[in-house]
Amino acid sequence: MTMDAYKDSALRRFAKGAVLALGFGTIWAAVVFWLGSTVLYNGIGQEVPRAEMIQVASDGTPRIDSYPFNDYSQRSSRDLEGREIPNGSTAGDIIQYLYLAGEPRSWPAALAGPPWTSRIKPFFNERDPKAIWYFILDGGSGRTGSFVGYERVSNRRIGYLGMSGFRTTPVPLEERIPSSAPVTSYIQWGSSVPASVYSLSSPSLGAAPSDVPPRLAHIFDGNILRVVDLADGSVRTAFESPEPIVSLAIPYLFSYFGQGAADEKGATRAILVRTPGKVFRLDHAYNVIGTFVIPPEVPPNASLNWYEARDGSAVVTFEPPTPAETVYDNQTRNVTLYQVAADGAIRKATTVELANGSPLASGRAMLGLTAAAIPAPVPLLVVEAAAASNDSNRNYPAALGAILRASIPGLIAVAVLATALAVAAWRRARAFGLPANERAGWAAFVGLFGLPGWVGFRLHRRWPARAACPRCGARAPRDRPSCLACGEAFPAPAATGIEIFA
Repeated sequence: MTMDAYKDSALRRFAKGAVLALGFGTIWAAVVFWLGSTVLYNGIGQEVPRAEMIQVASDGTPRIDSYPFNDYSQRSSRDLEGREIPNGSTAGDIIQYLYLAGEPRSWPAALAGPPWTSRIKPFFNERDPKAIWYFILDGGSGRTGSFVGYERVSNRRIGYLGMSGFRTTPVPLEERIPSSAPVTSYIQWGSSVPASVYSLSSPSLGAAPSDVPPRLAHIFDGNILRVVDLADGSVRTAFESPEPIVSLAIPYLFSYFGQGAADEKGATRAILVRTPGKVFRLDHAYNVIGTFVIPPEVPPNASLNWYEARDGSAVVTFEPPTPAETVYDNQTRNVTLYQVAADGAIRKATTVELANGSPLASGRAMLGLTAAAIPAPVPLLVVEAAAASNDSNRNYPAALGAILRASIPGLIAVAVLATALAVAAWRRARAFGLPANERAGWAAFVGLFGLPGWVGFRLHRRWPARAACPRCGARAPRDRPSCLACGEAFPAPAATGIEIFA
């Protein structure tokens, strides 16, 4: 195929190159991540690292479980003073913690409102096991929502619920229920059954008398906590806090995780409401029975794990943020435990250092592996910008700055490789006589997309053969009648005797 016969538009040629670059980049990343993670996580020739986590026994005693990061069955337990605990932790002997999110962090503005998975949450009514109800936040601002119910087997719509109660038609805007939080930020939100849109299997709703009934859906907005009864369709204000509500936690059904001894099921565990400065313990009539003042060392956006014992006392934990400059170097993490009385008073505060199970490599090594797997400046920056959103201890600008500083060696290596390949692409495009604007376009393409961009550039077309020019000696492409370097016409091919002349 000659250059003259190559009729694709420039846009189509770049599109072909982009598709080829994407395909190669995907395969390259998969192979490099697989090989690199196999070496890092298997710890070839070295002891398998151990991970450690906090557990709290049913009597409120905290302990530390330690286990090889790839085998929880080999765990051992010790108390906070380091003394070994015989027999370790068993499922029936530990408390399932309740999760209290902190204040929302500052992130770049969303382009199109909250995503669908952050606008829908399923709820169950133990009095009608065949029914499933969905609370759906409106699009856009997502500050109001309503319920719609369906029968499980027939998919028949049961009806709708709004501020005015049950109705057979969709809830109008003025009757929708105000809500301050994305409903599936965490699956525990609003119900004693921790279900999300990803786990809709019918739970065993064997609610004990001391459980919060699953039919009660809890929705907060500003200072107000509302309770929606899915059985009778009522909506009421259950609690009003002195500060805006940040998050809430409803104690799980005792039967949900199969945890807790039989004698615990007579104990009433508190509903938790978190504001910027306090956590209120509410009884099941929504009266305040204890107030935990959040210590000043707990950042506003830090989450809390609440382990409540049968007598109302609790162990509350949070992880102090690792300094941004060392966040990718640590193989340990600090956890602060507050042992709290039933009325919310702190009895004791302890900070323990736990192994995080990081497999022989620091976060910087993982960032280096990421750079090797994504040797393309723009995609690598996009991946790291997305990864910064997982930093639960910093707002987005600080998290992005931390990950970029830690990945400087990898970013420099990728940038140098991309620059060298961009120069090579420019020279090759010039050697084959591509127009100046197309040469610049391909050089920029390879510079932005690195090794995958280079592969896409090389494979997007069939390159003509080159041979030395008889006059100037330059290796010129033979898809044209004259030498690209000196303009001398190429001699006609030698006759072979088999030519046909019309």
